[in-house]
Amino acid sequence: MSEITKIPIFVRDFSFNVKTKKGYKTILDHINLSIPSGSLVAIIGASGAGKTTLLNSIAGRVSGKSEGSILFGNEPHSNRINKILSYVTQQDTMHTNLTPRQILRFVSDLRLPKTIKKQEKNQIVENILKSLQIEHCANTIVGSPESGIKRGISGGEMKRVNIGMGLVTNPSVILVDEPTSGLDAQTAYLCTSILKDLTKDGRTIISTIHQPRQSIFELFDYLVLLSHGKLVYFGPINEIENYFAKMNFFPPRNTNLADWLIDLVSLSEGELKKEETINKLSKELSVYQKDEIQLDIIHDKNEIDLNEIDLNEIDKDKEDDLEIQDIPDDFEEIDLDKITNPNFIQNNSNGIIKGEVGTLEFIKSLVKYYNNSNLMKKTLSMKIPKQRMDLHLERPVNLFRKTLILTKRGFYGLRNQKRYVLQRLLEPAISACIVAWVFSAISNNQSGISDKIGLLFFIGLSQMMIPIISVLFVLPKEKAVFLRESMDSAYPTVCFFISKVLTDLPFEILVPTIFAVIITPITGLQTNPKHWLILILFCILSANAGSAFGLMISTGTRTPEAALLIAPSMLIPMVIFCGFVINLDNITKALSWIKYIDPLKYSFASIVKNEFTGLKFTCTQSELVQGVCPITTGEQFLKLKGFYNVNYWENALFIIAFILLSWGLSVYFLSKARKREAGR
Repeated sequence: MSEITKIPIFVRDFSFNVKTKKGYKTILDHINLSIPSGSLVAIIGASGAGKTTLLNSIAGRVSGKSEGSILFGNEPHSNRINKILSYVTQQDTMHTNLTPRQILRFVSDLRLPKTIKKQEKNQIVENILKSLQIEHCANTIVGSPESGIKRGISGGEMKRVNIGMGLVTNPSVILVDEPTSGLDAQTAYLCTSILKDLTKDGRTIISTIHQPRQSIFELFDYLVLLSHGKLVYFGPINEIENYFAKMNFFPPRNTNLADWLIDLVSLSEGELKKEETINKLSKELSVYQKDEIQLDIIHDKNEIDLNEIDLNEIDKDKEDDLEIQDIPDDFEEIDLDKITNPNFIQNNSNGIIKGEVGTLEFIKSLVKYYNNSNLMKKTLSMKIPKQRMDLHLERPVNLFRKTLILTKRGFYGLRNQKRYVLQRLLEPAISACIVAWVFSAISNNQSGISDKIGLLFFIGLSQMMIPIISVLFVLPKEKAVFLRESMDSAYPTVCFFISKVLTDLPFEILVPTIFAVIITPITGLQTNPKHWLILILFCILSANAGSAFGLMISTGTRTPEAALLIAPSMLIPMVIFCGFVINLDNITKALSWIKYIDPLKYSFASIVKNEFTGLKFTCTQSELVQGVCPITTGEQFLKLKGFYNVNYWENALFIIAFILLSWGLSVYFLSKARKREAGR
């Protein structure tokens, strides 16, 4: 592996706006940063401050109107920069049916250049496992209860695997979104200290972080403090208290410095209106209060504690006098604890900062003070290098090789899920036995004809339905991993899709074959080799059509819930127009075109012709019509129902065309999802 290229990051007068119905909304407003290489930087702020947007902007993963520049050394974000940059998402998205060692090895195979030998790649993985302190669980399947796999490693270990996936390429810049989210204090400290260690060889690491403990906060070198998209502070962690002391702001003793800073800049413009409402309401309430109502007016702070007010104690005859109708609907959302929190009340007697703590005027004043500070001058004075960086980029693995690696990874996951594989293979055997039990008494008389048709319809429908349901439940998890890895330029969409199809293909061949082999002799279907092979062929085609259809729906929707809602509404027309529910000749012309694109129609028609060709039927005494048996041969029935001229190979080609079309649409939908994710 090549040495790490030390890359400073420069953000110059950067603003980012998103389009809304009323125009453009500013998310980031004139941000200036100069981050030296080898630094661990924390981005903090209240919800909606713009933390993740800033991180995504640095990563080049936003779409919107932006101004200013973000430079890596002296280069803007590009595919070249993307190869030395790693983004660790907040969600620990990975294949939970693999072990940490397997996950990292497959990432190394996909992302490291082909010039690096297998042994060296494995050593890189072992070094990462050791540095992240997850050697002890390296061979334990990650697991996920949502996927039906028993959890094998803890949340903290999973977070470190997530970080490890970003370390495989030995990146110069690592961007981490909420690395301590959902972790206990000890594990959060461990993860942050590991990030700190990673900066020692020159890596630049920037992380958003939510409410860090003081011990965690002190591990960072620099702080970016945002408030409503504005930069309130950027500078060393150890200079924060001195900086705010110049404005006569002092954190109380034993207070978490990060929490104190967030509280200081957390109120928004909308909360200003709430504050005005509180002041108005409190004055009116004070007039009508009874002795038992304790309205605590803090005169020296000009604030009101409403926590102890019981509105039910107000005289009923005076309630109408109160202008309750003027209270906005969002009054109940006001955080009264913040209004009376003593940490908000600071000594601001020198008049350097205007406005009350928490108001928009106050925040603007803080921003103005910072823009005129020595810290800002120091930030802007840091020189941007003129010479282009030597990034030591090597040729990546070719697309064919990547497809093979992804396919191999898919089969490794199946190997680790022996119970899942066994369930998939037992399911057709069990369902075939149940169906065979129900239809075992079918005879070749007139009443048996309708029973046989019902059985054949069920065979065709079930072989489509089972793969659809399987794909709708499994693909969303794999799609999430695809989107995460595609953002890292690990492989193109088509490689992922081909590997997915190849991984599922054994099931789409074995499952329908097992079903057809079991159900044929028990239910009395024709068992000569020709009829048996044709039945198996169209069961396999139906299964693959169902799988392709499921892939199309799942990739074309944004959530699994949406896919589950849409699938039935698209399946119903297939059932109606397959030729079982209604005679296709009786369908109105306005809807008759649907039958030509219905794969179930082609498989059902072929299965019916295959079974009825060469059959002989008898009649019981009660089934005779004027002494004549209505249907005596299978060919007679096929002519009557319009199946006689069915061509097996034409129908097979139509189903294959449907499969290919569904695959093509799936790739298109995945590509759109990838672009959408890149611009988030």
